[in-house]
Amino acid sequence: MSRGVALEMFSPLIWHQLPFLLVGFRTTLYVSGICLVLATVVGIVVALGLLSRLFVVRAIAGLYIDFFRSTPLLIQLVWVYYALPLLTGYSMTSLEAGILGLTLYEGSYLTEIFRSGIMSVATGHIDAGRALGMTSWQVFHQIVLPQAAVRMLPAFTGQALTLLKDSSILSIIAVQELLWQAESVIPITLHSMQMLTVVAILYFAVGFPVALLSNRLHARWAFDQGA
Repeated sequence: MSRGVALEMFSPLIWHQLPFLLVGFRTTLYVSGICLVLATVVGIVVALGLLSRLFVVRAIAGLYIDFFRSTPLLIQLVWVYYALPLLTGYSMTSLEAGILGLTLYEGSYLTEIFRSGIMSVATGHIDAGRALGMTSWQVFHQIVLPQAAVRMLPAFTGQALTLLKDSSILSIIAVQELLWQAESVIPITLHSMQMLTVVAILYFAVGFPVALLSNRLHARWAFDQGA
């Protein structure tokens, strides 16, 4: 970035648009939070499906993962927003379509994280719990989940940050998140590089602290459990 471009970052015209950008950033955080919760539920359910003894359940879960991980998110979003209403007869807003599409996409990645975390727990620990007369739920809740959570945390946090960044693609279906807001005011400011730099700073302001917190929690939990 040249000195002139850097100085233009402090232009009143740029910072005058900051409240408008923050409205979009609030939408970004809202969508990311909702999608993370829903994708986590989807990931857990599908991960358990992959570990099911029923072939049909495993096949359906595997097909879901293969489809959403093998096709671009952009195409999925466009299909959900434009084609799905034609097939179902239910019209969705761009926000609803964005949340649905992003949830299904991110859920396919979280599924593998959860499945790997569960399978990383030593079978000896599970057998010991059953030998003590614990139910399957008790074994999962008291033995499997605490150990798996420590191992899954770095990958889970990384995927959460990826979800935050992927939410910018929702601008393609007119979800008024941070990038959409920035693109709408660029013709006014005529400073595209500066506006996009402000957008990057806002993403960094959230993503970097989350990454630091994740590293600290992982180190602490791993030490407590001797992982």
